[in-house]
Amino acid sequence: VKKNIRYIADVTGKHAYMPHDPAFVLKNGYGECKDKAALVSAIARSNNLNVNLALVNTHSDFNFDNVHTHLFNHVICAFKYNGEMH
Repeated sequence: VKKNIRYIADVTGKHAYMPHDPAFVLKNGYGECKDKAALVSAIARSNNLNVNLALVNTHSDFNFDNVHTHLFNHVICAFKYNGEMH
């Protein structure tokens, strides 16, 4: 996914919040962070591995007093290994 799926931002319509279907991303060879993370998760799931999507904020001045999904600007994969989240 890192080498073969290009990063192209597309935040129109419902795609601003929901990733494209992993089959779409794989077929078209592009997606943004949530698309690529969803594809990795689907590949992992097909190999009986549990990899989840996690919303993160890349800004250092993040305020946790009023958390809302619009405050997060990136999606990564998260998984548990030896009892620890990675």
